Amino acid sequence: MLKTFITGIILILILAGCSVAETTNTNENGEDATTSLKEQVKDLEKELDTQSKTLAETKKELDKQSRTLAETEKKLEELKSNEDHVYNEEEFIIIPRETAPNIRNNPDVQLWEIVSDFSLGYELMGYVRGETKWREWDGVIGEPFMSMNNNWETPGQLLSNWVNYHGFSYENGTGVLEVTMRVDYDDEQKRATGYVLIYGIGDDSVAGSVKKVIMNQENDRWYIENVLIRNQCYRGVGEDGDLCL
Repeated sequence: MLKTFITGIILILILAGCSVAETTNTNENGEDATTSLKEQVKDLEKELDTQSKTLAETKKELDKQSRTLAETEKKLEELKSNEDHVYNEEEFIIIPRETAPNIRNNPDVQLWEIVSDFSLGYELMGYVRGETKWREWDGVIGEPFMSMNNNWETPGQLLSNWVNYHGFSYENGTGVLEVTMRVDYDDEQKRATGYVLIYGIGDDSVAGSVKKVIMNQENDRWYIENVLIRNQCYRGVGEDGDLCL
């Protein structure tokens, strides 16, 4: 009987010990699971924040592209509107074919003289447009452009640098309406004639001028031989043909 009682007590103690061990293991596993869940939540929150930022940047880029598209569509509509516009003759300056100049044959022609209407000055004041005879230009050509300094490979290069050297184009668009350069090149003669056309001078007598620049080639280099000039006149030309009235 005593032996049976003792055996029962031992059995109860063994069962109690197993129960405590199982409870401890269960608690530890629960804590580990909670920690794992918290880490997962943090990772998901971080990923959500990243995706939110990416979404905001994407939306910003889409807004920008939308504005660009709207501007492009507006420009396209304007171009289409211009295509539908019907022009009439009053919107153009028309030069009759029989009087239109051939710039190749007349490189010194002033186009402003042809397309402008000077009838009012003639009707009110009796002014007759005209141009003087060619005469020697009284300026100094400049040593960099003469034969002793012939460093220019083409007549166009020579002429444009000469124009800049003397500042003839300085007032283009301010003091004068137009400064134009043309070059008539003669390959056989190894000569070229440059024309510097100035028009729209703010003067009541001289309307513009044309400088004729005679250029020669020597040892594959170009230089200026001589310069002539003539003027366009608002009110007409003097009797000798040399000066504007």
